[in-house]
Amino acid sequence: MEVSRELDLINKHIRHHHETAGESVVWFEFLSLASGGSTYDDIYDEGDTTGNGRNYAPGIEIPTVYIEEIEDENRAIEEGRQPTQNVKLTIAIKDMIEAGVTSPHEYQPHLNDMFLYDGRYFSVYRYQARGRLRNEVLVAVEGVETYAEQEFVYDVAPNYSPSTTLPWPTTLPKVV
Repeated sequence: MEVSRELDLINKHIRHHHETAGESVVWFEFLSLASGGSTYDDIYDEGDTTGNGRNYAPGIEIPTVYIEEIEDENRAIEEGRQPTQNVKLTIAIKDMIEAGVTSPHEYQPHLNDMFLYDGRYFSVYRYQARGRLRNEVLVAVEGVETYAEQEFVYDVAPNYSPSTTLPWPTTLPKVV
């Protein structure tokens, strides 16, 4: 078996799957404290009062192989229970590289990232690069719904301006 040929076939079939039935997410990379992109108050566990708290790079649209939504099993009640949805994503490493995500093979830089799916923001809580053929083939990501209007008190909420020149379709095919 020729490894590079096998990887090309896998990516070809992933791309075909996405063209016929795939979806995409908008990925926001966290600008780390070390890079000077974000500031953080150690005492209050939030962004500082200057409004420069957590910052994110502009959104990047990335096609997905698979998305699984896991609805909150508890109900919203008047006493204050707010349901949060979980999402599991599978993304091809090749698509992350082509979209411009930095170091997609490494999990640690992405544990503070966020993504937008179905009009909802999600915080990444699990990031796993999987499938070895010289390099990883897929990334498995799990996220929990984040309410930006409530959780970004002193932070800069992620910014996204949709692009119209994507190399993949942005809608499902029409059934005739």
